[in-house]
Parts: sequence; structure tokens; C-alpha cells
Amino acid sequence: MILDEGLLIKSRKFIQNNKWYHQRFDGCPQFILIISEAELKKEARKFSWGHGLTHWGIFKNDNCDWYIDMRDIRRITNQFINHTKTDSRFSKKIIRKWEGDENRFYRYCHLIGKINFSELSNNDLKKIYQEMLKRSIEAVSSSSIIDGFALGSDNYIFEKLNKLLTSRGLKRQKQRYFSILTAPVHLSFITEAEIKLLRIGLQIKKNESLYNYIMRSKLNHIQKQIKSYKKIYNALSEYQKKYFWVRNNYVDNNVLSINFFLKELVVILKGRVDIENEIKRLVNTSEKSQVNKQKLIKELKIPANLRNLLIVSEDFTYWQDERKKITYWYNHYLSLILEEIAKRFSYTIHQLKYLYYSELLDLFEKERKYLIKKSEINIRFKSCLWYQKGIYFDQISGRKADQLSKELLRIDRKQRIDDFRGMSAYKGVARGPVRIVKSIKECNRVKKGDVIVAVMTRPDYVQAMKKAVAVVTNEGGVTCHAAIISRELGIPCIIGTKIGTEVLKDGMEVEVNANHGVVKIIK
Repeated sequence: MILDEGLLIKSRKFIQNNKWYHQRFDGCPQFILIISEAELKKEARKFSWGHGLTHWGIFKNDNCDWYIDMRDIRRITNQFINHTKTDSRFSKKIIRKWEGDENRFYRYCHLIGKINFSELSNNDLKKIYQEMLKRSIEAVSSSSIIDGFALGSDNYIFEKLNKLLTSRGLKRQKQRYFSILTAPVHLSFITEAEIKLLRIGLQIKKNESLYNYIMRSKLNHIQKQIKSYKKIYNALSEYQKKYFWVRNNYVDNNVLSINFFLKELVVILKGRVDIENEIKRLVNTSEKSQVNKQKLIKELKIPANLRNLLIVSEDFTYWQDERKKITYWYNHYLSLILEEIAKRFSYTIHQLKYLYYSELLDLFEKERKYLIKKSEINIRFKSCLWYQKGIYFDQISGRKADQLSKELLRIDRKQRIDDFRGMSAYKGVARGPVRIVKSIKECNRVKKGDVIVAVMTRPDYVQAMKKAVAVVTNEGGVTCHAAIISRELGIPCIIGTKIGTEVLKDGMEVEVNANHGVVKIIK
């Protein structure tokens, strides 16, 4: 990326007048801009239509509001609609184009995990940082295609299905049928990890002496005693090595310990969860979805072009989940590199997360052209506005960023709204108090029986989602995280409301009727 000072101001009217798809998550520039650069990267395997044009975002206190150009979403969705009319395997062919880069990325991560960074020269450390950026961007440059289809195809599929059902007198079933037809047929990596942890729990249950000890003992005693049960402890150790990264996000590198996973198992065991049935339920989720989907496709005689788009949706649900896994990995392994750079140049790792690539690489140079004061980095943390167009970007921070953000986000006052609509990701009806969740840091506020309302959910929200009776999001497509996890948890979920977090407030009583895609304010 190349810094173009003044680009933001010059692009102000374009940003105001253009239409944007809004996402929110925990994020910092160092990790988020890998995705941005990857999406805007032009390359042959994306054809002439698969790269992004522009992005912009606001960073505040480790939160990021990210805006994707709707022109990209419409263009990419339309291309898939056209290509899949005659080629049901079009998405699979595209996915194969990235398999080599994804595998090379994972191999490089394993290599980094074995390096003793303290023994490297500054020059070698710089090269490793550059190579890690390169491998990460190459592995996720598919993001523009994934997001372009996932965020734009849901309305098209919904409208086509609605038209088909209306012609057959089945319009009232549109939400239920949409949920069935767009259900994922692959388990998410979060669910795969949970199944494997439950299987360790099953091993514990079969070990009578250990099980009885856990049921009557406190956690700190269990943590000490577990080491004497070598088979169980080794299984936990292997599990930790494989899934230590599952609570990462676009800011935090959360290296989960054996004790963390042991604590989860203790809660499951003491909660007397029927582990065998829970494993069976989770394993059968995707198979059940596939059976129900194929049955409905046959029953409704879904036309070939719509059937092909549903296949793409299945493929991209899997690919999007794989992309998410890659981002969690690069968060971890890039953090290892940043930790060493921070030590050498007297920064905190958190400060480095708010430097752009050119600024961070400049630390290794004798003549530092982009030297950013630590006080400026701290201002960026509080408020930073960023815009990217092709290979060029610009950013401003502090009060200027706040003022321009307000100007760019002009919002007309809305009349009172009693109910609003979205699309059903998983059917059902539930009532409960609203809990607005803007960040992973707010997940601990969610209580059993709450309705989670968010711009969008992330994999690190799963523990909170397990307490919720329903989920409502502003954004999201058929392959979004909220759609996938709500189906696996079996709770009603409505996505794509656009205004959920604006209309609803903490404590409001709402009814989430996912059978009809309606959120109603009760009081």
C-alpha cells in the first residue's frame, strides 16, 4: 500500500454519496489491513471482476467499523449468477485456485512457530515480517470474491425463492424454506473443536476414579491432579496445541492454555451434559441440513440456476470458515513477530498494531522517513479514520478523524419503529431482553435468556451465543457467522436487519419470530 496524503479529504463526497456495506468487529490496523489489501489486490485468478475497489474504516479503542463498497458486492454477485447458470462447479474451480497459497501459508506458520526470534538479526527479522505479510495476503486474497458473493447473494436467492413460492401458493413458507435451503452442510471449525473437546470429556466419564474426583473437587485441585492421568492429560495437551487459537480476533492473540480447556470440560461434566447425545447432535447437524435441503429441492422442483447458487452458497460457507481460520492463525504468528520487534525498538506490541506496514518497516531503517511518535499511536487507538482506493491509502486520527467521521456518517432521524424485518438464518420464535454486543469485551454482559443484538457476530462470540435465546444482526449473508452458529446451536436467528443496533436498546423486551423474519418490540 502507498500512502497518499489528502486522499481522504479528496474522496469525502464520494464516501458520502456511495453505498456501503457496514461491518463491525474487534480490530486494529495491523491485522485488518491484511484483509483490505488482499481484497483490493488485482490478480488473474480473480478474473477482471473479482477484486475490490475501495474500503474505508473507523478504528476506536480496538473496535473497527468497516465499510465495503456496494459496487463490489453487486458486481461479484452478478458474475456468479451469470456463470452458475451453466456451470454448477464454478465455485469449486475457483476455490482450487487458492489451495496452494493456503497450504503454503500454514507451512510458513509452522516454520515461524519453531524460530528463536532472539537469535535473528534485525534484517532477518524484517524479512520474516515481510514474508508473513506476503503469505497472509496471498492466502486470503480470495476475500473479495467470498464477501462479494456472500454479502450480495442472499437477497437475490430470497427474492427468487419468494417468486417461486408465490407462484405455487406457498408464500407464507418463504422464511422457513429459505432457512432450510441455505443451511450450511459443513461443520464450522468452532464446532469441530467443540466435538473433539467433548470426546475428551467422554474419556473422562469412562474413567470412573477421575470422573468422581472431578465431580467432588475444586478446579485448582483438578488442575494439579489431572497430570497424573497421563492418557487424558496427553489428549488435552494435543488438543491445546491444535486449538489454542480459537478465541483470537482481529486484535487479540489469545493463546489458550490446557487449564482453560480443562475448565470448560469441568463445567460440562458438572453440568451433567449428556455428552454422547451432544456429540451426536453436533455431528449430525450438517448431515441433517443436507437431507432436509435435498428433500425440499426435490419437492419444490427448484430450477437449475437457483439450485446452482445454493451449491455455491454451500461451498462458500466452507471457504469463508477456512478464511476465518487463516486470519486467526496469522493473528497469532504475526503477533509472535511483532512481540520481538516491540522488544527491539521499545514499543509495546499493542502500539505496533496501530502502525501501518510502511511505518513498521521504517523502524528497521537508519533514516526513518515515517517515524511515528508513541503519542500519535495512542491518539490513533482512540480514533483513527482510514480509506483505501486500489493500492493507495490515507488516514487521519484524533479530533479531525472524529469530525470527518460524523460528516461521513450523516444519519437522518428515524421515526419510532415497533418492528422490523430481516431474513431468517434459523427458524423459531423466542422472547427475551435485548443485549447489545459491540465487542468481545461485552460478551460477559450476556445472561441466559437474552437476545443478542449486534452489527454482526464473530467466532469469539460463541460462548455468549450459547446463553442467548435468539440472535439478531444488522448485517450478514447466508454464509455469515451468526447464520452458521445459530443453526448449530438451534436458536432463532434473523440476519440483515440493517437497523437492529440502532432501533433496539439494552433491556427492551423483544420477540424474534424467525419463522417470518420479524423482530417485534414488546416493551
